[in-house]
Amino acid sequence: MIKAHFQKIDWSDAVIEEFWRYWSEQPDAYFTEVLGNTILEFFKNRIPNIGTSLDFGAGTGGLLAALSRTGTRSFGLEFGQDVIDKLTSRFSNDENVESIIGYNQIENYKEFFDTIFLIETIEHMPDRHLLSAIKAIFFMLKPGGYLFISTPNDEQLEAAEVYCPISKVVFHPMQHLRSWNKTTLSKFLVDNEFINITCQEIDLQALLYHSKTGAIKRIVKKIFYSGYKDPHLVAFARK
Repeated sequence: MIKAHFQKIDWSDAVIEEFWRYWSEQPDAYFTEVLGNTILEFFKNRIPNIGTSLDFGAGTGGLLAALSRTGTRSFGLEFGQDVIDKLTSRFSNDENVESIIGYNQIENYKEFFDTIFLIETIEHMPDRHLLSAIKAIFFMLKPGGYLFISTPNDEQLEAAEVYCPISKVVFHPMQHLRSWNKTTLSKFLVDNEFINITCQEIDLQALLYHSKTGAIKRIVKKIFYSGYKDPHLVAFARK
């Protein structure tokens, strides 16, 4: 049987901005709203001193809220003005979240941050923005500063695609544009001058301090399912 050809969506900057304007109205669906505390706990178990931090691609601000609860001086960065405005409003009275900045303000933050978080963001970046984004992160990190990344682990993008019968296009329902594994993510960071890189496959929802039930289920899956793969990939790197 010949598979019909369907046109894939053109993820222009305008379409991407509109897509995330919609999702910004549903904060409970955001990764960091659910796992912000867990992400910080996982990071601090390895790097206790976060210092001044930036959430690069802050979304609805779940990680910023978690950082604020620990008293960490934090900044958020976003791309669309609508999302920036919502984040600014959310944290307008939060003394620990100092500012929400736009991509056009990056030059004001040279070697400013001790830690930059890139949480469930790198898989969304089109080719035209990926390299400039990682260079911007390198520019903003202090020498010796840390970059922490999380992204889906070795995701099969086509398996997740859906079809819209109105617009007649195929697209990933969460706007994922690329898949990363330990090899490709490590190489990408090396190629962009980061050092002390470690990549780890993990299930953040199955960490003992997040969910004991989840941790037990993960162990069972790893024992009894030969094709089991942890859903998350995390990376630590230094400038």
